[in-house]
Parts: sequence; C-alpha cells; structure tokens
Amino acid sequence: MNFIFDEWAELARKDKQAFEKKRMELISQLIKNSDPDVRHKLQCLQFKINMEREKSKSAMGSCIRMQRMLMNHFVDKFIPTIENSRKLLINDNFRKIENNHTATIIPFPNNSLKN
Repeated sequence: MNFIFDEWAELARKDKQAFEKKRMELISQLIKNSDPDVRHKLQCLQFKINMEREKSKSAMGSCIRMQRMLMNHFVDKFIPTIENSRKLLINDNFRKIENNHTATIIPFPNNSLKN
C-alpha cells in the first residue's frame, strides 16, 4: 500500500464518510491478508478499537482512548518482563560479586586530590 498522508487528510476533510469507508476497507484487507495464526487476534483488537472509538464523542477523545489502550497493554505485557529481566540481571551481578572475593585497592596519594 502506498500511504500518502496528505491525500488521506484531504479525504477526511472533504468527505468523512468516504474516509471512514476507505479506512475500514484498508483495515479489513490488512487483517484478511495477515498470517492466519494472528488473524483472530487482529480481528479482536480491531473490534476493541472500534468499540472504543464509538464511545468517544470526539476525535481527541478517541485518540486518548487509543493511547490508554496502548499504555495498558504495554504495562500489562512488557513491564513485568522488564522487571523480571532487571531482577535477573541484578541477581546475576550479585552472584558474580559474591563469587569474586578478591579486589585490588589502588592507593591515591594525598596530593592527588588538591588542584
């Protein structure tokens, strides 16, 4: 697909119904042509998006709802993974420190701190 933002913006300004029809056709085509293993998930996601858009009284409200959905998904899916990775990294680093009981102390002369 050759997406040209200015053309879509112009269509949205001139004919909102035509814009919506074209947008929905494009989304349906994308889902239809997607991998069968993810097609159902995409259909469910698009359904949720459509329902959130219908609840909104304005384009800005719709945008805010979409952003909220994205952030909730991010928090639910990725934050636990990031937190688990962080804990594993910290635990792994502590194990390395605990297993390495030697250290080299480098003496600094007293005059090295003066400028």
